[in-house]
Amino acid sequence: MVWAVGLLILAFIIFLLEVVIPSQGMLTLCGLCALGASVFIAFTEGGFEVGIGFLISGILGSILIFILALKFLPKSAIGKKLTLAVTLKDPNAMKCLVSIDFSALKDRTGRTVTPCMPSGNAVFDGKRVTVMSQGEYIEKDTLVKVIRVEGNNIFVEALR
Repeated sequence: MVWAVGLLILAFIIFLLEVVIPSQGMLTLCGLCALGASVFIAFTEGGFEVGIGFLISGILGSILIFILALKFLPKSAIGKKLTLAVTLKDPNAMKCLVSIDFSALKDRTGRTVTPCMPSGNAVFDGKRVTVMSQGEYIEKDTLVKVIRVEGNNIFVEALR
């Protein structure tokens, strides 16, 4: 029966390590093997009642470890290294979502620096931007004119 208790404790320790050490499930597999061996030994040495007790203890203990890990891990030193510190409520987090107003490019002419099939890059007044054609293929180094701007989408047509 000492082996059953030892393997049950070992399984719980391995489950705790799985939370801290990224092992892609290998530690969980080892923990499940230790838990299964513990329950098997409890059934064979202690009988049905003891085996069921170990099974229920193993399941409830594993669930408790998982819940406690979810609660306390993000606040721990290791958890702070594993999680993202910036939230979307942080004003600095929204800086990357600010869009540029491209409406000033309407009716401007520029030159493509990549083929547009239908999207590519073009230069307008020395600034490189991503553009889209109306579905036609536009070759590199072709003069294009901005026909409309919809948000961040700049639609161009080739000048003939």
